Amino acid sequence: MRRLLALLLLAAAPAQAEAWRASYLVTVAGATVMEAEVAFDLGGAGYRVETRTRPRGLGSLVLRGESVSVSEGRWQGAEARPAYHEARSHWRSGPRRTRLDYDAAGEPRVAVLEPAADIPRAPLPAGPRAGTLDNLSALAQLARHVRDTGRCDTGATAFDGRRLTRFEATRDPVMQAADGGLLRCVIESRPLAGYALDRPESAQPTDIHALFGVLRPGAPVLPVRVEIAARWWGRIEARLVSVTRE
Repeated sequence: MRRLLALLLLAAAPAQAEAWRASYLVTVAGATVMEAEVAFDLGGAGYRVETRTRPRGLGSLVLRGESVSVSEGRWQGAEARPAYHEARSHWRSGPRRTRLDYDAAGEPRVAVLEPAADIPRAPLPAGPRAGTLDNLSALAQLARHVRDTGRCDTGATAFDGRRLTRFEATRDPVMQAADGGLLRCVIESRPLAGYALDRPESAQPTDIHALFGVLRPGAPVLPVRVEIAARWWGRIEARLVSVTRE
């Protein structure tokens, strides 16, 4: 749940370079379980995205820990070219850290992977992975596409050091009155390799619904609501509660 939410809580920033911070509350079956912050600058020649999630409300009674992810890179036209990605977390299973560095050709190198082996996983295909993005860069590319075109039709393949995932975004063909005419994107997250072999559900695609809008005048277009249908927890929902200029 934490990984999926961190993937999607990204913003479509204005064209000029500006740093913003957005805060979300995450609920499961209506109960608050987590808070998420996203600091981002997607304008200009480069981009930077940092996400931070921690337990809150009911979640703080059963969870202890925090997850932090950071990606930096540059834009080549409408495509993201990551320079590095780092993810750190500390939960009940212990500390975890991953760092990916990218060469000039866009080939990721796993510089840090702790723990080196965790659980049995579907094998990753051999060969170069040039052109793949880290998860945050993949969603930054989607956010820029939404900002520039007002459309959802885009995709990317992401590699996070352990998993290979394909993201495909489309516009929801069903207009919902509750959306008030806002753009609703459906992002399919499809595992390709590296998923957990002892969790059959981890090999199945997941649909994530993101409703894009503006929280207040002058603020960038953001996902104001994110919805994920979870197999065991019911509906997971993240709602934008504040956005401030850095």
